Amino acid sequence: MLIRKESLEVAAFATTEDPRYSLRGMLVESDGSMVATDGHRLARFVPAKTTDSADFPKVEGCNPSSSGELKPFILPLDAAKTIRKAVPKRTTIPV
Repeated sequence: MLIRKESLEVAAFATTEDPRYSLRGMLVESDGSMVATDGHRLARFVPAKTTDSADFPKVEGCNPSSSGELKPFILPLDAAKTIRKAVPKRTTIPV
């Protein structure tokens, strides 16, 4: 599974209110889709195509898992925002 920058835009729909701390995260599913809610609105991102673990480059000591092996998990809102800022923007490379 590959987390795309577009999928992290769902973080805008997660709540930022302190009493609703249980909603301060995003559900990341094994197919790469993400879900977030603030209790009133729900947003879901579903990737147009899924990536296979064979598509990733081989790195010694790191074994990518197939999408069926990954269990859904909650990504905290603060971590999602940090990841979104760390992802480089697309730029054109002059030739």
